[in-house]
Amino acid sequence: MAFSELFTCAEIEFLVNTLDDGDLVQEEEQASRVIQHDEQFRCLDPTCSSIIAWKRGYCSKHGNRRRCSMEGCSRGPQAGGLCIRHGGGRRCRQEKCTKAAQTMGLCKAHGGGIRCQANGCTKSSQSGGFCRRHGGGKQCAIPGCPRGVQRRQYCFLHRFSS
Repeated sequence: MAFSELFTCAEIEFLVNTLDDGDLVQEEEQASRVIQHDEQFRCLDPTCSSIIAWKRGYCSKHGNRRRCSMEGCSRGPQAGGLCIRHGGGRRCRQEKCTKAAQTMGLCKAHGGGIRCQANGCTKSSQSGGFCRRHGGGKQCAIPGCPRGVQRRQYCFLHRFSS
């Protein structure tokens, strides 16, 4: 089996550059060791013309993305091959808490994540750097309503407005 079947050109070039002494190998010899090819590999999807770096397979648009290893889940995996919802990634270090860690090894409920910028406020920040009480997050679409959005663009009180 040839090296070109095991490694890409970029990988071979990296290995040659890393393993060679530099002083012992002339530039011409080094260049001749790297296997050159003009062949471009294409995504196997018949409607796609994307160029990929390997012989057979799909581009990232047509399925060459890692997925959560839980059957039927299409989310991206974290550490351990699972998405956050299915237990992947870092967990809160607070005893008996199973939520995902944000910062400092803690979930938002136990002090992780970005905090509100208002003086003396220790709540979790929404968009804009402030908690909902101090104006962070999206506001209800009904004019004059100061409440935060719950579903779509309305607060709980106006959730059935259209």
